[in-house]
Amino acid sequence: MVDDWGQAKLPAPDTTLEGAYCRLRPLELERDVPVLFAETHGDATKAAVWTYMKYGPWETAEAMQAHYALLKPATQLMLIVESKQSGKIVGSISYMTMEPNDRSIELGSIFYFASAQRTEANTEAAYLLARHAIEVLGYRRVEWKANALNAKSRKSAARMGFVYEGILRSKCITKGNNRDTIYFSMLEDEWYASRKANYEKWLYQNATPRISLAELNGNLYAGPEPVTAAAAAAFQPTRAGAVSYVSPNGLTVLGAAATMTASPLPSGSPSTPASAGDASDSSAVLARLRALEQELTALKQKVLGGQA
Repeated sequence: MVDDWGQAKLPAPDTTLEGAYCRLRPLELERDVPVLFAETHGDATKAAVWTYMKYGPWETAEAMQAHYALLKPATQLMLIVESKQSGKIVGSISYMTMEPNDRSIELGSIFYFASAQRTEANTEAAYLLARHAIEVLGYRRVEWKANALNAKSRKSAARMGFVYEGILRSKCITKGNNRDTIYFSMLEDEWYASRKANYEKWLYQNATPRISLAELNGNLYAGPEPVTAAAAAAFQPTRAGAVSYVSPNGLTVLGAAATMTASPLPSGSPSTPASAGDASDSSAVLARLRALEQELTALKQKVLGGQA
């Protein structure tokens, strides 16, 4: 037991970080919102950044500005990501869920314009914030959370060295839909053991051929893949719109109802609750499957951790 874990610091409201590819600075409402609005509204490709977010899109730039005006740096410090190459805004990333007593903090509310996705600036922004959180502010845990249906975010988390922890079913209601939230984290020990060096090798050493960051980090598991409700129906009767997840071992675990993205059940599929006896049996089966999945996930992470 450690008698005094110490306390992390809250990030300063004027936090500015700079790397080789990007510069992070605090949001300036009147200067930045018109650009953010123009680059994330107007057509389906631009607006896709809001699909899994808790907020957005907005009808007007004024409405968007009013939303961001409510943010408080002590609960969410939103930083603008500027490209060093072009000098232009390419996206945004935030510190969230700041818990200095427990020394835990989240990187979240991340979005990039279509032109900046899958670029060095995107990766470097996460690196700069993780480094600042752990090495300067004193956090021991950096979290990454996402809608469990958001495949891009899940893959990004694993690629950047965040370890899958699990899915909290029906964790929140987003835009009128149940949302399952997938959790990832990077710990202080992992940062110093390999993650920091892997980021810097990929970003700055320009090796030929270039090894992917995902490979450098051991190709970490991005969590069980979502499947359609139709596939879930073959496992257990469930209502239309329910989302399930299939893990590498082939087991299917039911999640929340997410009518925004899930496919409807095929005609003739059961959509009413099972009998009391069936429900009891199904609960026992699900409990066992979840336990097996956790054991297999822990084993896989242990193996991958040894390879990293």
